[in-house]
Amino acid sequence: MFVYLPILRDSTKKLQKSFDEGLHELIAEKQHQAQEFLTPLPEEDRLGEELFGRMRGQNPPTNSGEPLTSEMVDSLPAHLFEALVACLLENEGYQTVLTVRSNDHGADVLGFNEGDVWIIQVKHTRRDMMIGSVAMSDLMAARMSYSTPLSYSVRLMAVTNGNFSAETEREASQHGISLLDRRELMSRLRAASITMGRVYTRETDRCKSFDEGVKAARRWFDG
Repeated sequence: MFVYLPILRDSTKKLQKSFDEGLHELIAEKQHQAQEFLTPLPEEDRLGEELFGRMRGQNPPTNSGEPLTSEMVDSLPAHLFEALVACLLENEGYQTVLTVRSNDHGADVLGFNEGDVWIIQVKHTRRDMMIGSVAMSDLMAARMSYSTPLSYSVRLMAVTNGNFSAETEREASQHGISLLDRRELMSRLRAASITMGRVYTRETDRCKSFDEGVKAARRWFDG
């Protein structure tokens, strides 16, 4: 008895591998990482996001023990870029909370350092892209969402692997928002020598809801 399984291929010949081959390769890699780092397999939506990126030729780095380069950073899926920013801030003395992936109320990372609570919005994009002022509006809305349940004043930060437009820089200055653009980010990452393995590990500790993120942040100053 023979069983034939259909294989989805790109009729335009632009993709080197079929969908099925890419999915098999991705799952095998994640299983290996789970065994190596004692972490669970990613959720289905994360696997789907990464598979879609691979099909478009955007492969994340596979050497988990190697410090991330700028090229590796540019190839990361958005959720791993958020985890990377959390790792960087931790290297610099912050305590961090990695917020829920959807319905995060405008905050991708929460940080606590020297008595200040920070709301950090992370924008992963192409290296030549400019981040517009809508990111500043999102951050100011996030301030309203988090300052009340935290019962604590917050500071705002935006981080990108691209650059901020002149309009965004002016608006950030007006509202006291700190900006971390590509040049500064890459400089600080080089000094930190963060590995992909650490990023994967940090991602597994992401909050599952908005309320969980607020609860985790309140521990910083509730004693």
